Amino acid sequence: MDKVFATIVGNTAMALGSRTTVDQVVAIPSSEGHFGGSMLQLMKVADIANDGRFSLTLDKSYDWVILLIDSTALTLSDRVVSYVTASVNSSDTLVAYSGGSIQSSLDLGTLAQANDEAVGQADTASFNLTLDAITAVAQSDNGYKHMINAYLNYDQTTGVFYAMQPTFNWQAVSLSGLGNIDPVVNDISGYALAGFSLKIETNNLASPTIPDEACSGNSTITLFPPATIQTSTGRAYDAVNGVSNDGGGSDTNMGIANSANWFQSGRYYCYDDDFGVQYYQTSETALYDFGRDYQVPAGGMPTGHWLLDVGGATKGEFDLEVSVPKDAAGNYNVPIPMLRINHDATSGVISLIDVSWFIYDSVAAQYVEMTAEQIAAIGDMTKESFISVQDEDGPDPATNAYTANIIGPVYDTGLL
Repeated sequence: MDKVFATIVGNTAMALGSRTTVDQVVAIPSSEGHFGGSMLQLMKVADIANDGRFSLTLDKSYDWVILLIDSTALTLSDRVVSYVTASVNSSDTLVAYSGGSIQSSLDLGTLAQANDEAVGQADTASFNLTLDAITAVAQSDNGYKHMINAYLNYDQTTGVFYAMQPTFNWQAVSLSGLGNIDPVVNDISGYALAGFSLKIETNNLASPTIPDEACSGNSTITLFPPATIQTSTGRAYDAVNGVSNDGGGSDTNMGIANSANWFQSGRYYCYDDDFGVQYYQTSETALYDFGRDYQVPAGGMPTGHWLLDVGGATKGEFDLEVSVPKDAAGNYNVPIPMLRINHDATSGVISLIDVSWFIYDSVAAQYVEMTAEQIAAIGDMTKESFISVQDEDGPDPATNAYTANIIGPVYDTGLL
């Protein structure tokens, strides 16, 4: 794209943290929601002029999230002030700017603060998408707010990064009543956000060393949530008791005594009951796995940063409150699939599964089926989606009971 430019009213904005002043604008690149270390080197930083104006020249090969920054803030939690978004209607804003969909310079005009966003106007003539497609993207791109963590955890001097990979999944209602008939859109309200898992990928292989210090437990690696988070079995973690490489549980190969078991099939892999680390000999990064089956609290993800602590030193800070794929009212802000199970009524054998995609239309206040054009526009910015269907009555076809588990769409802000 040629340029993105705007004016900030009064050169101030309300903060995600506690700051109210901004002096820089930063653009974070990604591709289908995915970023890597080499990609982060393309991050753009521009100073905001005294009159509040700024402009950025960005590579159209990537998608971009733009942040207002207070570079003078003493803590990372205060540094990011707002997302720079573009209004497409009374309730939906573009968070992610797809380079491939912008055909000319984009003038956002004057930005006005609204919660955690500094909102400008979307000049639809600058896009090669229809207004309907742009609106669909705006209704589904809040997952890109997670790109705040790419900025917070990338050292532009050393090139060291810590990439958080949260994966949310949810479970649909029983599909036994959907055989050979079209699904009822109201069933989406019964989809349950089943939980989430957390991984962190880093190119820092020296602190701690992989595998010796990490797998022996001689250097502690702990992820602390800002408030209590529980698994489905009720196991709790908090800001004092985090997820760690402590060798806990009966199924573990942590500890120096098990070092002979760390290397298998070209990779080092060690684990305990809630932690794992893997490192391939040919890779430049290691992956920390901090477990799965965490539950989103009823009141939403806790406010504050998750802290990655290594040997008593904070190495990373991650905002996961912005990642949950539903809004404050409980409506999903990512595309939702609905299934039709075509099967033989007697044998229960499935012949075809039809998938229709729906999105929550905030103006109509209901889920509506997406058009092919909307699906294509969102698909260009999404890595992948997973849908699994499980036959719950085994060989007995009498009930034809099926359930579906859905992971995604995945705005995968980690390394693959």
